[in-house]
Amino acid sequence: FIGSGEVDPRPGVLRMFREAKEAGLKVAVCSASNKESVIHVLTNLLGEEIFEFLDLFMAGDDVANKKPDPEIYNTAAERLGLTKDECIIVEDSGVGNMAAVRAGMRCAITYTDSTEDYDFQAERIVSNFEGGNGLPATTIQDFVDGPPAEVGDDRKATVAA
Repeated sequence: FIGSGEVDPRPGVLRMFREAKEAGLKVAVCSASNKESVIHVLTNLLGEEIFEFLDLFMAGDDVANKKPDPEIYNTAAERLGLTKDECIIVEDSGVGNMAAVRAGMRCAITYTDSTEDYDFQAERIVSNFEGGNGLPATTIQDFVDGPPAEVGDDRKATVAA
């Protein structure tokens, strides 16, 4: 299904990768799935050039303990030479969110249909990075600036509308 070309990347993901690199930030992918599966998904959804954007790529088979254990995030930060305070994790799942929280790192959620009802612990919770439901598009600068005064959760905006 992924290789069919009929699946699009999450809205705003490619733009966010580009913005991060243009801002001089380090970009990594840390997936709980095995390396072969992640490479298949990334190359089919984002293209081979996605690996040019990445400063680090880690998969579940690169660590002893998978998410929700924070090992993959702690190892990535160490390999990138970053402190926990310099990292922000972008997740779409509950186990990923738990791993980020357990690692003591900032977390933003772009949820999926299957995870939208999860009680995430994150500074931003949006359905996608392109905005909607009265919220503007999310930018890399938003992450650099830190959590908003009011946590933007477009699920709440949808309910309130």
